[in-house]
Amino acid sequence: MTAYGSYLYAIEANILWRFNLITGAVATQGEYYDNWQGTEAMVAHNGYLFASQWGELWRENLSSGYVTTFGYRPGASWYGTEAMTAYGNYLYAVMDGTLWREDLNSGQVSTFGDYANNWPILSQ
Repeated sequence: MTAYGSYLYAIEANILWRFNLITGAVATQGEYYDNWQGTEAMVAHNGYLFASQWGELWRENLSSGYVTTFGYRPGASWYGTEAMTAYGNYLYAVMDGTLWREDLNSGQVSTFGDYANNWPILSQ
């Protein structure tokens, strides 16, 4: 679940829902709304919804609903995403005890920070 603007986005029964936080209206979101099975983490930022699902990082344009894969982790996939957030022009995710940072302009992914490889496994 994540929020952006006056909307809350949540996945229930593999469907991506958009809740209007002012009116309470509920609708499906985007062209890919009914196939969000296996989503591990998601965040909305700068007009996009980013979600880790089935080893891929997906990016949905919240205005058009258009969905594409985004970003590449060298030698790995996005399986096991435990937490995700975004700030400025970067998306941050913890996977298998490592903090990753993705440049939202270029899609370049790298480890981040002096403590990059020492994050505890969050699901334990």
